[in-house]
Amino acid sequence: MLLDRVAEADRREVSRFTAEASRPALLGLTSEPGRGLVAVVARRAVPAPRQESLTLLFRDAGRLLCEVQAVAGDWKKAGGAGSDGPGPGSHPYLRWLRKNNLLGDVYLSEVPLALGACPADELADAEVVLREGDERANRLEM
Repeated sequence: MLLDRVAEADRREVSRFTAEASRPALLGLTSEPGRGLVAVVARRAVPAPRQESLTLLFRDAGRLLCEVQAVAGDWKKAGGAGSDGPGPGSHPYLRWLRKNNLLGDVYLSEVPLALGACPADELADAEVVLREGDERANRLEM
């Protein structure tokens, strides 16, 4: 039966997720007054993750537009994150974690991105890729 196969595939994915080393996940991009473009990043950790350097690649049509170094810190428990409304809380990655009771050890960080070296006129249609991020959630469209 199809539902049984889907449930079994989900169980295998949960087992794989809990057994592998945690990697950061890119959940969203927001533009905030006074802060500019901010990436919302998640990481599973016990205890809370430490400050870490991230690399985000901005690409358009397979062409690298720029590479941005950023620092994730000030991690907050994801716990209640994940409303049904728009925003990073509605990201399929967080919904999947919540559905499988895996959200308890997940933390979120808002990461300001310094885009000074990026061609501003080309970023509107760019894809953003989190280097060495969790393949379940490592890329977004601008």
